[in-house]
Order: sequence, then C-alpha cells, then structure tokens
Amino acid sequence: MAALLPLTGMSIASAQSDPVQDLNQAIRENTNGEFGFTFEERTRWEEKDGVSFGKAVNRQDMLSRLRIGADFTPVSWFTISAMGQDTRAPFYGANAPNSIRDTMDLQEGYIELFRGRKTGFGAILGRQMLNLGDSRIIGSPQWSSVSRTFDTGRLYYRTVNKNKIGGWTGTGTLGTDTFGGRIYGPLPGKFAYDAEGMGQIGHSGLRAQRAFAYFAGASRKTTVLTKPLNFSGEYKVASGTGPGSGNSGTFDQLSPANHDKFGQEDLFRMA
Repeated sequence: MAALLPLTGMSIASAQSDPVQDLNQAIRENTNGEFGFTFEERTRWEEKDGVSFGKAVNRQDMLSRLRIGADFTPVSWFTISAMGQDTRAPFYGANAPNSIRDTMDLQEGYIELFRGRKTGFGAILGRQMLNLGDSRIIGSPQWSSVSRTFDTGRLYYRTVNKNKIGGWTGTGTLGTDTFGGRIYGPLPGKFAYDAEGMGQIGHSGLRAQRAFAYFAGASRKTTVLTKPLNFSGEYKVASGTGPGSGNSGTFDQLSPANHDKFGQEDLFRMA
C-alpha cells in the first residue's frame, strides 16, 4: 500500500487542471486573441549554511514573488503589455535587501510592433525582462526573486529560425561598446547548432578596451524510454589581458543570466 501512494499522488496531480490558465485561454478565445493576462505566484524556502561572510550568515528565508500582468492587441501589428511584481521575505526582518524584497512595482511595461510575425521586422520600446540569444551576455535570470529589467528600444529582424529565446572599482571610468551576432539553426540528423561572437572596444579606466568572446555549441534531441532527452556540447573562449599589455583585453560579460549554464547552481565556493 505504501508503495502505491506516490503513484496515486502522481496520477491525481497529472489529472489536475490549471484554472487560471483555463480562464486566460477562455478570455483570449472570446476576445479573438486581443486580450490576455498573466498570473504567477512562487514561494520557496532558501537556506544558506556554512556562509561566514557578508550579511547573509547562515540564513534561512522564505522568499515569495507575485506577478500580475496583461497584454492588449487591438490590431494585428500593435501590442501593449504591462506587468506588476511584488516580492517579499516575510521572516527576514525590517532591513531586507532590495534583492529579495520590493513591494508592488512596475516590472514590465512596453509596446511591441508585429509581435505575431514569424518572419520580418519588429520593434519593442519600454521596460522589459530582456534575454538576448542564450542570455550569456544580456539576460534576466528568473531564479532570483527580483529579476532585472532593462529600459530598451529594440529593432529586430526575425528569420524562420526564431531565437530562443561588472562592477567597476578602478581608476577612471568604464565605457565599452559591445557588438556581435548569433546564428542558430538545424543540422542533418536531428542536430542543431548555435554560435555567438562578440567584440568590445572603448576604455577600461585609463587603458583602451580591446576584447572578444565567442561560443559554439551543438545539440541533439532524442528519447530514452519514451522520455525526452537533449544532448549538448559547447566550447567557449573569452579574451584576457596579457602580461605587460598596454591595453585592457579582459572581456566584460555585461549582465548575463547564467543560472542554467552552471547546472542550476546559485551559490558555489572554491576551496
């Protein structure tokens, strides 16, 4: 009987529907896709043990995040979206940092042109949780309670293969310009390739910034015992400053979302 209980629980859970998702689907159908909403509530318990530095020494906290949003598409080529976010840490105390506590605020608010197009030009203007390419350079990691947003104006061109989707303490100022590109597409044998390359110019303190980085990877989707399985391999390179160099050659990774790149780890310590 004890062995059957987990299986019974799994069967019941798989049969449950999401009433919020069902309501949203009904609203979209009844408005011909013109209006829809989002609702997300996430609560998790986070325990940090063995941490002997900073303000979060051996802490245990309950982190809660609530998001409520909506989008409106009055015509096929124009969409306006907005989302509010409320994050709490109920048992932290009065002085919780703004990385885990930020009462209801505008998380996203933007307009988008030609959202539904599979190919062609489009544009976004406003505040958005932005993920470019594989989010190795610009991204909004969702594991954190207060995900970063960007005030952005973006013009893009989409092909058939749609993208999947530092601090400074030195002398002088940090001013760099980063340029690059990404390609992604299918290969024979159910393989897929992904490649990104970036270059940086500008200045790092009193020295000129001349840096680069690139990534190349391949993946293949298959099934094992009727379960989906994805194999992938990747190769990454980032430049550094050579001994005695008069320029700065260390690549600045900007604002990446690397949570999934490190195997879903949040904290790691090097001995």
